Amino acid sequence: MAQITRAFIAFVVAPAIPGALLYIYGLLKGYADAAVVGPFILTFLGYIAELIIGVPMYLLLERKGIRSLAAYVLIGALIGPIFYLVFEILTAYPGQLIFRLQHALGASLVAAGYSSVAAATFWLIAGQPKRIAP
Repeated sequence: MAQITRAFIAFVVAPAIPGALLYIYGLLKGYADAAVVGPFILTFLGYIAELIIGVPMYLLLERKGIRSLAAYVLIGALIGPIFYLVFEILTAYPGQLIFRLQHALGASLVAAGYSSVAAATFWLIAGQPKRIAP
């Protein structure tokens, strides 16, 4: 399969995988219909973060020839919290920003975990070094 096709599939699939895992976890915990709300929001924001930050980072990694899983997961772990903090800054009402940023640590950790799983999924689909068949 061509690299461009693998990259396209990875861009479509990767942000949805952590959301699907979170949804399954919510169902197993017995949250019923409420299990879909968090994963839906996180997946939606994941696609936005992917388009704004993930695509340029992928192109940069490709240009530099960096294809290690560690690099993808590390960058993914940074994309989530950075996107979340920028989102908090842009959506805070005046006078509310400091309060929201003080309480953002837990959500930043969730964002880091979510984006790390998405980055690892992306790497599994499109980022692995090409293997030569024996």
